[in-house]
Amino acid sequence: MTLADTEYPSCPKHEACMISLSLEVPAVIVPYGTVELFRCANLSCPVFYVRGVSEGFYTATPSGTLMNGVR
Repeated sequence: MTLADTEYPSCPKHEACMISLSLEVPAVIVPYGTVELFRCANLSCPVFYVRGVSEGFYTATPSGTLMNGVR
């Protein structure tokens, strides 16, 4: 699912608009372009959306690793 640049993704679990997260540039190495990261407005929800390289929905593990797909 690819979104237009003006659209905000919706969490597939909560059907709520996701919020944009700012990334610390030194903490993120992206060799193929820029990335926008969104998370569910329900802060206990592990669902994230990446726009840009590797676009799509991801689930965060307890250690903070993003796993492809919504679980």
